Amino acid sequence: IQAKDNLSKSYITLILVRFRSILQSAVVDKIIKDNPSKHIKVTGLKPKPRALTRLQFAEIMNVAPNILNTQELLMFHLSLQGLRHGEIMGLNAGDLINSDLAIERQQNKEGIVTALKTPKAYRHVYLPEATIKLYNKQLEANRHVYEQLNKTYVDDSPLLINKYNGGRYHSTNLTRMFNKISKAVGFKVFAHMMRHYFATIAIDKGANIRDVANYLGHENIDMTMLYNLGTSEGMKKLSNTINV
Repeated sequence: IQAKDNLSKSYITLILVRFRSILQSAVVDKIIKDNPSKHIKVTGLKPKPRALTRLQFAEIMNVAPNILNTQELLMFHLSLQGLRHGEIMGLNAGDLINSDLAIERQQNKEGIVTALKTPKAYRHVYLPEATIKLYNKQLEANRHVYEQLNKTYVDDSPLLINKYNGGRYHSTNLTRMFNKISKAVGFKVFAHMMRHYFATIAIDKGANIRDVANYLGHENIDMTMLYNLGTSEGMKKLSNTINV
């Protein structure tokens, strides 16, 4: 699909995602054998800016707690740990043991929970105390919702839920949450930007590149190096590399 001047590219992409979701439901119900829309792409999309300055990041961190509810703030915190969009939405209640979070599944764009794409994507990440507190607070809220729905909340239940029916939160809600942050800070912010920032800062602080790759679930360190966008602070340090 070629984006036209009279329709925004983001709007055309949204239409395509909805169209794919409808056809995927037909596949699940065995009305059709395959989803023909999965091969359709919107061309002409401008690449998203992926680099954040430390000042921009500080502004995001200052704004987020004041405008997000508990579930949104938990999604935000999980994105700060370098998790992919689908990995966040695919989490279950029992995936966290102490500070150890197991990444074992993902939610695709159609809202279906699937296996991860590569063996390296199956991994464990270690959450900071603030994120663990949000995680546990979310579990308590979820148990209350399930009680109201006469359901039992178990380890295999979704971590991020629709409070009206207890179903798994759709990935569009993560996008909506970052759009809320973007509006508040005045520049575009999205989940994958946090993943790039995590890699950039980790490497800038001297973390082992292989450790960063494993933490992010990358197959090889070449991909991790592509995620390292450099920092303006690092560029300033280079000005004194050669004394003249």
